[in-house]
Amino acid sequence: MRIGKKILLSGTALLLCLNLLTGCSWISLGVLYGMVSQGENNPPDSSYQDYGDWEQPDWESWMNSVTGSATYPESGTVFISVYLDTGLDWAEEDIALTQQYLQTAMEDLDEKGQAYQGEMNAVYDSRLDPRLAVHLSLDIADVEEDLQFTNRALDTALADLVDYRSLMEEYKTDSVAFLIFLNDSGISYTIPYYQGDDTEWYLEKCYLYLYDLGGRRNYEGPATYAHEMLHLFGAWDLYETNSTDGVTRRVVDYIETEYPTELMLTTYNIWGGYTYDSVPQVISPLTAYAIGWIDDCPELDQFPSLIRQERCCFSYG
Repeated sequence: MRIGKKILLSGTALLLCLNLLTGCSWISLGVLYGMVSQGENNPPDSSYQDYGDWEQPDWESWMNSVTGSATYPESGTVFISVYLDTGLDWAEEDIALTQQYLQTAMEDLDEKGQAYQGEMNAVYDSRLDPRLAVHLSLDIADVEEDLQFTNRALDTALADLVDYRSLMEEYKTDSVAFLIFLNDSGISYTIPYYQGDDTEWYLEKCYLYLYDLGGRRNYEGPATYAHEMLHLFGAWDLYETNSTDGVTRRVVDYIETEYPTELMLTTYNIWGGYTYDSVPQVISPLTAYAIGWIDDCPELDQFPSLIRQERCCFSYG
């Protein structure tokens, strides 16, 4: 699920449109505040407490004003896992599980890319480089309010926690993204940058719940991680219409008919459950085009509203 900022920032009411095929929705995230606490057997902690007076960041030479912080699938994006407590401490085994699912998602996406002469080149495994994971313990006052403040608070905290610019230089990339893991049940979502956004939205983030919306029973799996990460590189949700992105009813109907197991349509397997050791969904030519694995596809003749002027980016019309 991808969040549309212009819709959510117009008010504080909860926007919830469930889609049973994907477990996705449109929601506004609540205010995050509090202080970081220490925890054993977890990624490094921060003593971050005071957000202070927030100021709009300046554009810098390393930033890509077209794509946002996650540039292209082949760019060697540095993915930083942020384990955010929402009232419950993270268990070591759950952190290990999320890293395993992340590896499965990344490897499967890279394999799928090869069918289009593309790739998913990324640095992400905190088991190999512990600097790629951090731990934050924050109170959530109300998950239905103030997405903008949440984003600002996280950006301020992450600037103190992670020297991501040094990591980018070390790994020789201009691409970085943050995976915000939430120790709770809910609907995972992504906040991508749109061309023309202010710099406060530049650092792109996926919010990944440990469990799905059904409660603390079913873990979110690799397909959910893969679905959300592809939003960072420009993939559309294909389970519902979106006039801003040009996803019409005809597009959705076409995908449902021709590619019923498309990853951006559903994160469930054909039996209606989850698969945890692979990502069985397919990548259609439309999604391959959206994330820059191919430059063109026959479907664009049918759906010209999806044609982009810039590779791997969202824009407002």
